[in-house]
Amino acid sequence: MPKSKTMRTVVLTLFFLNITYAQNIPINRFALSVDGAYGIAFGDNFLNKAYGNETGFDLGVQYSLKNIFFGTGFQRSYLKISNPEMIGDFDKSSVFSIYTFIGLRQKINNKNLYLEHRIGGGYREIINNSDI
Repeated sequence: MPKSKTMRTVVLTLFFLNITYAQNIPINRFALSVDGAYGIAFGDNFLNKAYGNETGFDLGVQYSLKNIFFGTGFQRSYLKISNPEMIGDFDKSSVFSIYTFIGLRQKINNKNLYLEHRIGGGYREIINNSDI
């Protein structure tokens, strides 16, 4: 029977600041995004020491009403275990995240540059599995 160990983390708030370039953003719009993900851990912490870089995908939806927007999405990533002594006898590891956000879009100048302020929260789960 495969063994499994799960670490759960609840992320209370996140703040993002993006600069985007767009031509003629409609006042009301619905957007669906599918993105590739490549995460890199840095610093002196457990994730950086135990795991290698992660690859995965992100799927999100967003609705804009004038300059205010909100959305939700989820991300699935697959981790490479680089230090099994820190994690245990596991072969595979993955991360599942689900999040929601709200934001405000400001035009920076009279060109096509926008500044986006976002705040949100979510849930993240690291799952370690073994085929043994």
